[in-house]
Amino acid sequence: MQEELLETLRAGPGEAARQEVAVAESGPAPSRWTLRTLRVSVEWLTGYTLSGVWRVLQTCGLGVQA
Repeated sequence: MQEELLETLRAGPGEAARQEVAVAESGPAPSRWTLRTLRVSVEWLTGYTLSGVWRVLQTCGLGVQA
């Protein structure tokens, strides 16, 4: 699970993230990860709350920069 998460983070936000935060139907993918875009981009995180995603990141030794 941690490997998949790290792989996704390295690849950067993609189509699922774009659809989650898009204002219009077409537009670029976001340039940075948010807890929300990460949750929709990693299949096994979709059932987690944003707080749960944060806890998973902390457990993996990762954090979110402001």
